[in-house]
Amino acid sequence: MRLPCTLSGVLWASTLMRLIPYAASLPLSPLTSDDPTAPLLQRRQSSFEVVSGIQAFGIQPRLEIRQLEQNADQWNIYLLGLAKFQATNQSDKLSYYQIAGIHGRPYTTWDGAPPAPGVYSPGYCAHVSNVFLTWHRPYLALFEQTLYQHIVDAVNEFPAGAIRQRYASVALSWRLPYWDWAATPPPGQSVYPTSVTSPNVTVTMPNGTATIENPLYAYNFHPVTHQDFYFDPFASWNQTMRFPTNWTTSAVVQDNLIGPILDNNRVSFQDRLYNLLTYSNNFTEFGNEAWMGPGATNQDSLESLHDAIHSITGGSGHMTYLDYSAFDPLFWLHHAMIDRSFALWQAINNDSYVEPMATVDQTYNFATGQVVDVDSALEPFHSDAGGDYWTSTSVRSIRTLGYTYADLGDGSVSTVKTAVNTLYGSSAGSSGLSKRSDLHAEIERELPGASEPDVQAPTQVTNGKYQEYLANIVSQKFALNGSYAIYVFMGDFDDTPSEWSMSPNLVGTHAVFAALSGVDAASNPQITRRQMANGIQVSGTLPLTSMLLAKVQSGELPCMDIPTVTVYLNHNLHWRVGDFGGSEVPVKDVADLAITVVSAEVEPATAADEFPTWGDFTVLTNVTEVRHRRMSPKPKSSATFALDKAAAEPQQQVPKNWPEDITYLTDNTYSTRVTADQRTALSRTLSADATWTQIPAASIQAPTPLLEIRTIADEKHPAVGQRGLFATQHLAPDAFICLYLGHVHTNSMSDQDPHSDYDLSLDPNLGLSVDAAHAGNESRFTNDYRGIAERPNAEFRDCYVEVACAKRAAGRKWERRVAVFVLSAGKAGKRKAGVGVGEEVLVSYGKGYWEGRRTVAGFRGDEGMVRIAQLALDA
Repeated sequence: MRLPCTLSGVLWASTLMRLIPYAASLPLSPLTSDDPTAPLLQRRQSSFEVVSGIQAFGIQPRLEIRQLEQNADQWNIYLLGLAKFQATNQSDKLSYYQIAGIHGRPYTTWDGAPPAPGVYSPGYCAHVSNVFLTWHRPYLALFEQTLYQHIVDAVNEFPAGAIRQRYASVALSWRLPYWDWAATPPPGQSVYPTSVTSPNVTVTMPNGTATIENPLYAYNFHPVTHQDFYFDPFASWNQTMRFPTNWTTSAVVQDNLIGPILDNNRVSFQDRLYNLLTYSNNFTEFGNEAWMGPGATNQDSLESLHDAIHSITGGSGHMTYLDYSAFDPLFWLHHAMIDRSFALWQAINNDSYVEPMATVDQTYNFATGQVVDVDSALEPFHSDAGGDYWTSTSVRSIRTLGYTYADLGDGSVSTVKTAVNTLYGSSAGSSGLSKRSDLHAEIERELPGASEPDVQAPTQVTNGKYQEYLANIVSQKFALNGSYAIYVFMGDFDDTPSEWSMSPNLVGTHAVFAALSGVDAASNPQITRRQMANGIQVSGTLPLTSMLLAKVQSGELPCMDIPTVTVYLNHNLHWRVGDFGGSEVPVKDVADLAITVVSAEVEPATAADEFPTWGDFTVLTNVTEVRHRRMSPKPKSSATFALDKAAAEPQQQVPKNWPEDITYLTDNTYSTRVTADQRTALSRTLSADATWTQIPAASIQAPTPLLEIRTIADEKHPAVGQRGLFATQHLAPDAFICLYLGHVHTNSMSDQDPHSDYDLSLDPNLGLSVDAAHAGNESRFTNDYRGIAERPNAEFRDCYVEVACAKRAAGRKWERRVAVFVLSAGKAGKRKAGVGVGEEVLVSYGKGYWEGRRTVAGFRGDEGMVRIAQLALDA
């Protein structure tokens, strides 16, 4: 049902090159040379390392890595450029090695930026700091502009002519991609991109196609030394490692374990990011994980969320430890996402920024206790050839550094809030907003008697408000030798440390991202003082609401009021501490560890461009008094979202031309989050729907003889190459054609796929929808009429269907469904012909559907889908 992007790309790049006058300082130059063999792109020459970002050809958006990958040419030159960057001699100041080394080890001066008096370690990076976010902004810009120069070199290695021109054109708009670890990934995919998981990758080079080592998978040291890295195995591993099997020189990467762990934590990541963007309005609290003192509030920060991604993806490899993390290529994708989150927050809260704050943890250029403010130098990043440094003031606008993010749109608060709600709105926040407004739920506007869908409140709303629950976690930054995790569970779990991260009842993972402090102490006595005397306390938050709502929906928790939740959490909230090597750490060994559950009343948003309104927090005083409950080990339970096995079993007979990767259904399957009461209500006839068509069981055949699925070969058809649904016999007006079957789920964010193109509203009052993205029947191939015919010949209607029911005396019951029907003849009889033999069955997705698709595509920078949606609207 998704229309493909069939339009050719507009060659805007060559036009742009003709319009912009030549400037020798630009990394790209227009095609004005009389020499046909001259490079299309010119490499910038400079004797001093001025951080400027990419300033040629205007402000360009940084794209999500999976979106960048869709542009094959741009993706190719990105990989070629990154491979060249990583191959640069490590003695070069602009080598991948030295730029990565700015962050932590090897603790050396870069570009003449000296250490603070009496300071010799650690690296320049600012953590637990009011400039954590602003310091990393020019750091990313330095990496981006340097990588871009290698992309320029890679393009210029292609022979003069059309191929080089093609690559030069896409290079104009390239910017560093980000990895969105919070948004729901594309159907069937992990939140962990496949592009970073393969050791090798195929690229197009000047002499043809070749397989090279994937520069996104690892950085290969050439060489690695004990002098620079000090501690084994990091001083012995010849490449960056993710999730190593052990801490020996023979360890191997276990990249296959990272995706499932991230997926099991993704709802937590999404809830945290959404809460931060909708709740926090003070820059210091939003960006900095330093504990701000006692009090009932949301004690989370973007830095704390950042720590979790670092530590989990590293799995005791390079990304897990502050000193070594920047050498992993994943670091740059992750920090681009952090910068994007920062930019989104800035657009919403432009009146709060860096406030003066004394440094609590020294860096290479900031001594402990030194007051840092908005005009403090962000060393070692020079802003001009005169030796000035960037400051938080000068990096406040990302456009100064030559980039933007598509989700910022026109920069208005309304636009950004809509984007945030669309991407991250959860079942506890603006999940009250109909997340399917850009998908097939818009079809309900076309149903007879359907009203315009309203912004809906989340479940468990009382007097216009609902309860939000959080677990605030405080501990010392350097409590252990390096990074560590606190795993929080709600309900039973397998108490084997290696199983914690994959428990179905895992609420989330709170991580503390730190250097190997015990080791550093051996070479730098100052670190001992930092660890023992400083006692830096940091905080973070794990939202509990999504898991609590799941317990309500499963019937395990009666309701969401504070007394009931308090009793439930008293018996069911558990936590463990572990390192990222798979070992448990006694809770008593973590200095100052405290977990406090708090709750706030929240008023749901009333529009797509508004945020929920948070009330004051109160502490649930008795929940965490027992600091650590020891449970008997229990086996891992089945996945929360498992399909009903009986309904999902492969059928012996499927329609011809049925896709192998889609399960054919003869009845709906149901999410385990659909409660018994909701199932019962689907069989309850209300006065408003008493006139709906009833479909006897005998009228339903699977596969249906009325239809055939064809692959569309007509080049003029907007869905050419995809499937459509065609009548095998004449279908009269108002005739029932076929049920719309799929996976019935609740409308909570954690139980739906906001990217699905096959999600229809089943019962808005019950909060249920049916999604045929991964399992369904013939009706999932019903296309929109726009661009195919003058008008639709069919429509989706609500109906009742006769199904088996052992509990009823008659053995049958009537249950609500959605089905495809032939349109009525109409009062004037214009549609009396119905649907002819061989005619494609076509419905109207509705103008709202295409407007929603256009809006979301605009947020994501998907120009192809924007064009398709506009064509549909124009039609």
